[in-house]
Amino acid sequence: MALDLQKSGTFFRPGLIGRGIRLLQGLVILFLISPLFALRPGDVVSIDNWSIWITLAITILVANEVVNHGFGRDFGQWPRYGLLGFLALGSLGDYLINGVLWGKIITLIIATESLLVLGFLGVSFVVAAALAVPG
Repeated sequence: MALDLQKSGTFFRPGLIGRGIRLLQGLVILFLISPLFALRPGDVVSIDNWSIWITLAITILVANEVVNHGFGRDFGQWPRYGLLGFLALGSLGDYLINGVLWGKIITLIIATESLLVLGFLGVSFVVAAALAVPG
């Protein structure tokens, strides 16, 4: 999807329902990444933790839009490919160093990616709802 920026004043300010939906979206996203704040260096997230898989899927799906809008340039699909490449390299590093595909390195990469992408997105939704930003 190409980056389409509209002229200022094109969109109307959202009403109470629009602001509520934005606030709810932001709070749900921040709730999904909240377990990542409790991680300590060297921790390994369990592979059967459902919230990590949901968080990772959302991170990969929205990475293009967040990075493209954040930098104001159209990078195409490269942000998503970059995240998937980091995941593959992390899993390979865990396998070569620790002998497992899911270890400390992949946990660190998942936590970093999710906190950067979804943390930015969740906070921006909450702020946009509070300020009634059009769009």
